[in-house]
Amino acid sequence: MIWLYCLAAVVSWVLWNVIHEMSHVMAANLVGNVKSWKIKPYPHKYNGKFRFAGAYWIWDGPSPAKEAQGLISLAPRLSNFVAIELAFLTFLLSGTAKMFLLIFCAAGVIDLIVGSIGYSDGSDLRKAADKLEVNPWRIRAIGLAISAIGIIIIIASTLH
Repeated sequence: MIWLYCLAAVVSWVLWNVIHEMSHVMAANLVGNVKSWKIKPYPHKYNGKFRFAGAYWIWDGPSPAKEAQGLISLAPRLSNFVAIELAFLTFLLSGTAKMFLLIFCAAGVIDLIVGSIGYSDGSDLRKAADKLEVNPWRIRAIGLAISAIGIIIIIASTLH
């Protein structure tokens, strides 16, 4: 059974890469006129730098305001919050179904944790902080605090 959970973890990682990158694309479509887009939900190089995944789009016309671009960088946080909310459903489940959903939700929380670290200048967190003109530690602290809530919910569900 453990190999199924390992497979579920790998699939969840891929799914969260797609969800994360599509969140950027959907937000870009909401705030501006996107001419074309593509995602690469797998590790690759972009402009000579390694990236775990990426979303790319071309604006049809002028780029939206800096604030809107900052919100595009933060868009995956909404799907991460949904993952935490979904984790509450695991209290109603048992067995394999519960474990698969917990693994999927945990991947969303991990995505939030990684996004809240923002270690590189090209990270979503740093781009959002620059565009919104806020201290990155404000965004980081909120993300990590919400991540902690997600971790507590997931752990509590495993004990339930």
